[in-house]
Amino acid sequence: MRRIFICFFLLSILADDALHRLGASALSFSANANIASVDQIRTAMSLTTKGQFNITAAQSAVSTWSSILEGGSDITSTMQSQIRILCHSLYASSLSRIGNDQEALRIYNVALSLHNADSLEENAAIDIYIGRGEAHQRLMKYSTAREDFLTALKLIQGKGNLQGKRAKILQSAVICCLRQGDLSGAVLLLSDIFEGKSDLASIDSDIVGLYGAIRFELELRGHNFEGGVELSYGPLELLEHAATSNNISPVYQWFHAVAEKRSLNMFDIVNGDNEKFLQLAALNSPFDNPELLNLDDKILLHDMLNTKHRESNWPKGYVLPRDERLLQNHFEKYGESNWMVKERAGYGSHGNTIAKTQEALEISAQVKDSRSVLCQKLIEPSLLFNKRKFSIRVYVVYFNNGKEIVAYLLNIGLAKLAEEEYGEGLTSDETYMTNSGRIEGDSMTQYGLHDLQHYMDEQHGSKAYQTMWTSVKDSVSIVIKAFSDSIHASNQNDFSLFSTVPKILGFDYIIDPSYEPVLMEVNRFPGLEGRGKFDQKMKYQVVEMAWTLASIMRERNHRLDE
Repeated sequence: MRRIFICFFLLSILADDALHRLGASALSFSANANIASVDQIRTAMSLTTKGQFNITAAQSAVSTWSSILEGGSDITSTMQSQIRILCHSLYASSLSRIGNDQEALRIYNVALSLHNADSLEENAAIDIYIGRGEAHQRLMKYSTAREDFLTALKLIQGKGNLQGKRAKILQSAVICCLRQGDLSGAVLLLSDIFEGKSDLASIDSDIVGLYGAIRFELELRGHNFEGGVELSYGPLELLEHAATSNNISPVYQWFHAVAEKRSLNMFDIVNGDNEKFLQLAALNSPFDNPELLNLDDKILLHDMLNTKHRESNWPKGYVLPRDERLLQNHFEKYGESNWMVKERAGYGSHGNTIAKTQEALEISAQVKDSRSVLCQKLIEPSLLFNKRKFSIRVYVVYFNNGKEIVAYLLNIGLAKLAEEEYGEGLTSDETYMTNSGRIEGDSMTQYGLHDLQHYMDEQHGSKAYQTMWTSVKDSVSIVIKAFSDSIHASNQNDFSLFSTVPKILGFDYIIDPSYEPVLMEVNRFPGLEGRGKFDQKMKYQVVEMAWTLASIMRERNHRLDE
């Protein structure tokens, strides 16, 4: 029987060298090429570069590339083939930057089909396969993503100047294995890099640490792994090598300390270093429980909460096209309503469409079962903050060693406002979408939960915020319990190396006029890299608190073992 504890605690673009190659190219066209069109390509290239750091520039890049490559322009027929391929690559990378990975896949495929593998310049092909793999990864298609990364690895083989890139691609392929719970497959991928090496100095330290951590985890789980290369170093020695290397991810220092049963304060390592903090924030991804897909996939989450746990504050919704008849019945009974149609793997409000019922039915007719979408009823009316719609992001720190689940709800969170004031009858993205991923830097309009409490106390009385927060706690408890019931009990031992890494989840809610929070989604990978000074300060506190809890959990488990 798995034990569950719910505790209420008070308190990712195309490789730059592809762009460089395109920028350094002579942009060779036939004599008939229109100079204005050449300038348009240069503009698109510039926007793609800026788009890596600015979402508005990325959106402009997509519009410009679309006009050049798909708008019937004659310029594509005058391009050299390699220029044409790289233009499509940059177009696809910009599409991914704004969250449209599904369309990016189509453009990456166009780039690959422009020439067969023999005539496609290998460096360009490497970047295309990496970009396509990352898009598949974000769409939770981990097997396909791994194949793309492995294809890129084959193309990079023997290219000495690209060995640093090789290590990163290999890590991406291994993470795809970990997301599927395939630790043995991950070890097989990693073991190839050790073949013929008599020492560890020539191997990327992150690869050494990753290999050691997975081998250590397999041993803890009682797996007698057979395969790979013979290595004179044991898992603990591999972890020690990584932990004492320079410029290494701090997770390997943590893993080494855990393996040796030593205490370690991760923020002593960070010590105000922003790069170290970003490395620590990135640890929210590689070593988490693969079954968290049940929360990350919006359709799996809907089915889990809609059938058994309506009290979780999950809104009315339908999976399309599967539930198309039910949506049609709703229309016949209630007439037109407003809905939010979501891609099952969407993030940052990207892939979300506001639609009337009839429009949602038209969308349903266009999608295939393999690419189902979630259609959720908009919360109308909803509570406003300074005349704008808003959502709240609360953070839950989760631990699961296979025998028990412990989840802490932090009182650190964000109130994220839509870009424009709401007015009756308005249904634009700017008045409805509240995710901070749509806007960059300090131009985002968001506040801390204490600011929201102060506003609600002033506008709605002293009990409004507390009523809302009590319901949030109840909802988080129910969701974690539903998730626990939906996953398989593990056969692993009580102690697990990976389970000592805190998993930070983001729960997003809309508040209705009765101060009842309505759960919109659970984010398995909430963005923890600050997008502005205020955002960075809040997320620093979240990450710091998560690792403080990780240390507390370690001490607790040690006492239980004794």
